[in-house]
Amino acid sequence: NQVLMAQWHATENRGFKLLLTDNGTLTFTIADGVNSQTVSLPHRLLERQWYHVVCAVDLEQKQVTLSTKPLVKYAFTDDEGTITKPLTVSPVLSNDKVLIAAAASSAGKTEHHYNGKIDSPAVLAGVHTLEARASLLVRPIDAETRSKIVALWDFSIGISTTKATDISNRGCHGSL
Repeated sequence: NQVLMAQWHATENRGFKLLLTDNGTLTFTIADGVNSQTVSLPHRLLERQWYHVVCAVDLEQKQVTLSTKPLVKYAFTDDEGTITKPLTVSPVLSNDKVLIAAAASSAGKTEHHYNGKIDSPAVLAGVHTLEARASLLVRPIDAETRSKIVALWDFSIGISTTKATDISNRGCHGSL
């Protein structure tokens, strides 16, 4: 498994992980320390292809949605889709770090590293349509979408450094 984004506490089995399984399916796992839930898309993503990937947790409607859309669509390839399932586990708020391209291990290190490219990962507040989420890919970002951004990392800023710059004006900068 290769993690795209996680806030996971392995020893307490709580948090969330958004990952690609070994067979290439997008999967989201959420756990509260006792119970866990996993939601997966049924189709495989192609290797060496760019995708717009979305995971939305709607606490009000108690549902989780996963969605993928390839940036280039190939004929006879079923690699696009959306799935929504009831949310059966409540998220646990945590001060644990959010990791991109890895998850925290029980030994305090990282594991399940992502072996690919990630561009402009973001966290948004609230629930949004798939069309609104796609507006994150367009620069400049419209004012309505920008107001919902909790964090948006632009890896092209300071590319020769070990810094990950958050362009949301909320200061959620990271380090490599």
